[in-house]
Amino acid sequence: MSGYTRKSGLSSPARIHLFPAAQRFFRPSTELRRLMLLRLLEISPLQSQAQLGRSCGLTPAIVNRYIDGLHAEGLIKIEPVNKRDLSYELTDRGRELSRELLDEFSSEVSRSYTFMRSVLERRLSTLLEGRSVRVALFGSGATCEILIMSLIGFPNAQLVAIVDYDQNKIGKPLFTYMVSSPAVLSAVLPDMIIVASWSMKRQILETISSLSLPSHIKVTTL
Repeated sequence: MSGYTRKSGLSSPARIHLFPAAQRFFRPSTELRRLMLLRLLEISPLQSQAQLGRSCGLTPAIVNRYIDGLHAEGLIKIEPVNKRDLSYELTDRGRELSRELLDEFSSEVSRSYTFMRSVLERRLSTLLEGRSVRVALFGSGATCEILIMSLIGFPNAQLVAIVDYDQNKIGKPLFTYMVSSPAVLSAVLPDMIIVASWSMKRQILETISSLSLPSHIKVTTL
């Protein structure tokens, strides 16, 4: 189906990112890539293979190979839009497979979330030691969200602040909390600051160090 390669895009790429393309421990599988392509085409059928590749972390040649397979299996229909552009439409079988794959993917993500929450709960148990502690979380990403849920199991721990140095996140709600700037730490003076990020650990520690907070505040990482 190499003759179906589309050179220019008629629409902006759909914003679907089921899985980060660059991973060390969790590699996208063939089934995940098929799911990503089916979902992308279901939402925006007028994407070029280059656009699809950027969204999935694949080269246009590899996308073309996947498109060949989806078409051969009767999962997508390909129609010319003009002399150089094509439209990819999911068939009923394609939409059914997309739903099935998404259900399986979501189930695996749920199990991964449960595992990560258990890891963080064990870490919190070690850090808090059953004491009454006023806690601040630094970093408002996905890890922070799991930590907030994990803290429910520690009634003696009081979450007094969620902070971030990202200006795009400051002032935004996170569950029932509001993300604040690091400066708020000097006002609330928590007993413990937990760095709620693995990837930005060094930058967060540098920011905390620059605040010259009282020495009794314990700063810890995960």
